[in-house]
Amino acid sequence: MKLYNLAINRLRSYRKDTSGSMAAMWAVAGLAIITTVGAAYDVSQVSKAKQMAQIAADNMALTASVAVDFDNEDRFEDGKAYSYRELGGPSKDFTD
Repeated sequence: MKLYNLAINRLRSYRKDTSGSMAAMWAVAGLAIITTVGAAYDVSQVSKAKQMAQIAADNMALTASVAVDFDNEDRFEDGKAYSYRELGGPSKDFTD
């Protein structure tokens, strides 16, 4: 409770501050926080796209390796559509 009262008192003193320096400090801090959050979101989206591209590349490589294996009885047939599950990849489509 003591920490809560201290925080409330600090916020009240910031609100009553008329020198203008607090407004400038909050503007700079707010800009830094917004920029950091935006950059973190962008990095997470790039990471997700990279992961999905890797899954697609792995599925294509697996399909190509099975398609040229003429000794394999489970070889893929020409002209037949296969799901990712049948190809040994994830069941979720990477284009979601």
